[in-house]
Amino acid sequence: MPGTWFLLPDFTFTTEGPLSLGMVIPYWSNPTTVLASLGSGTASGIELPPQTTIVEPNHAHSRSESQSNSLGAWLKFEGLASGSTSNHYSKNNQVKYSETDHEIRSFRDPLTPETVTAIANIHAVRAHINSGMFGKRPFYIVSGLRIATSSFTVTKERSSNLTFESEGSGPPLPVEVGGKVGHDGRKTVTDSYNTAPGIVFAYRLLVGKESVIGDEGSL
Repeated sequence: MPGTWFLLPDFTFTTEGPLSLGMVIPYWSNPTTVLASLGSGTASGIELPPQTTIVEPNHAHSRSESQSNSLGAWLKFEGLASGSTSNHYSKNNQVKYSETDHEIRSFRDPLTPETVTAIANIHAVRAHINSGMFGKRPFYIVSGLRIATSSFTVTKERSSNLTFESEGSGPPLPVEVGGKVGHDGRKTVTDSYNTAPGIVFAYRLLVGKESVIGDEGSL
């Protein structure tokens, strides 16, 4: 999925930290495990395309996720008693990121097949490729960084609601007896904090398979 991004596990990564353009990682979901950092160490001889930077102002994001389940039952025994019961459970998770400008750093040009082959031949990368049980493993190259130029507010809200109701009645003779009971419980938890300025908001990856490379990502 070209042009899409991965959110970081938390907003504590800075531009001076380990997450940088040209970093090679074994798993798309874990940017903290590094196979190689292009331009340094054993990968110092691999030439990368020039970097480019653009600024996208006024980024604000909100996500919500909800789930609802209901269950009901009705019973009747001829000449004896009848009853019904029902319950409903719902939950909602929401996260909001307040407005800030995003500085996007990326490679100006695509990586050439020769560059990808050189990356695949780095000892640690080659060992990862060959470690697959059912074939070759892919590797991932950090090709883009979204950097929040100023502090922004992260707000997370989790809420749940449980409703229970039960009703029943006894036999009609000589006296009909019935009853009803219900319960309605609600819970909401809200956490909020401000990030430091200049943190990495999201990253984009190129996925490499030997000498084949393409875009892959999700936000």
